[in-house]
Amino acid sequence: CVPADRLDDIVNVESLKPPLVAKMDTEGSEPNIFTGGEKTLAAADLLFLEFSPHLMRRIGGDVAAEIDFIEKHFREGAIMSGDQEGVPRWCHVSSIAGELRSHWADSDIGTRYFDVIVKK
Repeated sequence: CVPADRLDDIVNVESLKPPLVAKMDTEGSEPNIFTGGEKTLAAADLLFLEFSPHLMRRIGGDVAAEIDFIEKHFREGAIMSGDQEGVPRWCHVSSIAGELRSHWADSDIGTRYFDVIVKK
């Protein structure tokens, strides 16, 4: 057992000065980070995260809530296949959320993962 603290319990959001950028690469635990860090992550101006359906299914967590959170708190974003180089194609966050939901529902996705960038 590994001791852990909630992100919102260790970060004083009021003391953060903009712009706030956050990066998450927690090997499928991202839904759990959103659950414990809602206030902190909502304050971010720019958020980078990995979206790995395979790892998320192994670990568990509320993926739907993660996608809803992104859609609620950010305006636009981009998705790229994991470790792909190139220029992100920015679009409205509702398109990003729809694509993430589609990847989550795809039972044949295998171990593919995606790099997601969202901004206010």
